[in-house]
Amino acid sequence: DAVVEFYKKALGRGQWQSTLDKTVDIDEKPTMIFRNPNKDMLTLSFSTERNGLVPVSLRHQSAADLAELERQYQAKLPELKAEMKRRDAQETAAFAEAHKPLPKVAVALPNDANELEQTSDSIKFKVGQGKAKAMAEAWRTQFRESGWKEGMASLQTMAGVIALSKDKMSLTIQYTDTGFTPAEVNISAMGAELESGK
Repeated sequence: DAVVEFYKKALGRGQWQSTLDKTVDIDEKPTMIFRNPNKDMLTLSFSTERNGLVPVSLRHQSAADLAELERQYQAKLPELKAEMKRRDAQETAAFAEAHKPLPKVAVALPNDANELEQTSDSIKFKVGQGKAKAMAEAWRTQFRESGWKEGMASLQTMAGVIALSKDKMSLTIQYTDTGFTPAEVNISAMGAELESGK
């Protein structure tokens, strides 16, 4: 504050006037601008304190310097506007891509499916013992015939898993079927929403 008051008085004697009543942060530095009748500019700025001292900078720019900077800015303005427009378009497209509805994948459930738990990307249920493997194989055939690619498959009587993918979507089918209790089946998706039906 003392330095600001010093320059206000000292520069005021040479017809320099501050454009603001107090400093403002520019590039995280407290800054004050002075102008004179010739439209020259003095920029007073303060850096972060170091070793108990505050670095002070006073930069002079003539009216001709400022006019040249303005000319360069105006010449570059169409390019800057085009770049801003391009970035806005990219951000709008990215937002639309991130928020567009996910494709829906129909999953046919057996008539005896029970204890159904379903979210947009997961379906869990139970079926009668000994039925899970055949149902997984039927799904496997159905999805492969509709263009899904198989990444891996392991189908055993008591447990199995199938991984499938298509475009940006993926499906995982898992089951456990001990033969002593109802079989548990889970199908989950990434990049898609599951729709169940019988």
